[in-house]
Amino acid sequence: MADGPEGFDRRAKPPLVVHPPEVTRSLAARLQITHLLTRYSERPIWALFMFLNGFITIALLAAVAMVSRTPFVFPSLGPTAFLFFFTPRVPAASPRNAIYGHAIGIACGYGALWLFGLQNAPPAMAELATSLITDGVAGRIVEWKRKEIAARQDIAMRVLSGLAIQTHPNSPHLWMRLPEPWRTDAFVARARHRGILLNSAESFVAGHETDVQAVRITLGPPETRSALEEGLTEIVRMVSRVPEAYELVV
Repeated sequence: MADGPEGFDRRAKPPLVVHPPEVTRSLAARLQITHLLTRYSERPIWALFMFLNGFITIALLAAVAMVSRTPFVFPSLGPTAFLFFFTPRVPAASPRNAIYGHAIGIACGYGALWLFGLQNAPPAMAELATSLITDGVAGRIVEWKRKEIAARQDIAMRVLSGLAIQTHPNSPHLWMRLPEPWRTDAFVARARHRGILLNSAESFVAGHETDVQAVRITLGPPETRSALEEGLTEIVRMVSRVPEAYELVV
């Protein structure tokens, strides 16, 4: 469904522009998949490329874990694999920083167990999760969450009607393009001054910078639906008027 004079599709993908670094492109060239980039959209090709590399890497660790009966697979391996294969030249992706980071996490976790005398305690979270699932509590929580998100999406669609927004009916977030002459950093700063916390599109861009002037609005944090509506209404007031010159300076 189009919205606004430019026919902006509010159900389209978020305004993110991903440009993999040259080292990733050279690896893709050696694997002879660059011809796919000339025939198909880059976004799904790079997504599949990262998925396969991450899947193979973590699958190898899972095999080692099964053979050695040692928990080598843990949640932070996902972001680590993404860094290694998407931005291998950034400092955070260096082997030394990755090893140090995981070592610090392990030390902190074990230190917490030692501090409270829980080194030999059974996994309480697993037991709790099992109980919540078997009792049906987890299912009721998920269903309540879905209904709450749907209600908040309805509020956002009503209040922000006429603005250039992108979202999904089941998403707790939405994207909003800013009209001229607003710049993302200035708009985020002015919203914070009014007690509204927003995220800029630049915070979610991987690779080269983009000139998309947009913000991400999270629908979940306000404690009540009325508080959400009040915040969205204030955002509408901000974008509906021409900002003063001083408001565009951060």
